[in-house]
Amino acid sequence: MSNEYYKIFPTTIGKYWYNENDRTKSQILPLLDSTTDKFEFENGIHYFDTKLNAFDQRELIELKNFVLAMVNRYAKEVLNITTNMIVAGAWINKTHKGFSQKIHNHGNSYLSATYYLCYNKNIHSSICFYNNKEGETKMPYLYSLPNEINEYNTMGFSFTDIKEGDLLVWPSYLQHGFDKNEGDDRISISMNFLPEYINNGNYSLKIIKP
Repeated sequence: MSNEYYKIFPTTIGKYWYNENDRTKSQILPLLDSTTDKFEFENGIHYFDTKLNAFDQRELIELKNFVLAMVNRYAKEVLNITTNMIVAGAWINKTHKGFSQKIHNHGNSYLSATYYLCYNKNIHSSICFYNNKEGETKMPYLYSLPNEINEYNTMGFSFTDIKEGDLLVWPSYLQHGFDKNEGDDRISISMNFLPEYINNGNYSLKIIKP
């Protein structure tokens, strides 16, 4: 007797590292101190979220080029999509001790990404991705606690090896968030992307960014 198991509908997250983060940080931190395009809230600040135009700042041009190259690499190597990906929006998040990000996804884009500009794994919470397939497909929803967590039964996945300069890329429908920070000054850049051309086999559409 032989047994075979097939992985269907897998979800892949791309992880890339930018080796110019120290120089990039030295350019972006003064920008955050000087810009007036910011929204302050309890335990944090959003920058450039009015027009989602963080990548239009000259201090981020080189980082933008790296990010676009990696996002297009993900689209080609993982999704087998060769059309160029374009930036739908980018903003910067600075969060402090006690802040947590509720579980959410991005319904206005095709791919999403986070870049870690300032991150200390000892005091800053790591992003966690959540598996909601079980709840979406089973009525009623049943869950049996497994003896050991693996890639087939896990309900969530947390990156424990995040470091400054890391870029994560994933499908925008994937739910994600993070637990409370234990320290201040966790700075990340959030981004959304769309394919320049969308073709479903019968109809096509060109995305034009204003």
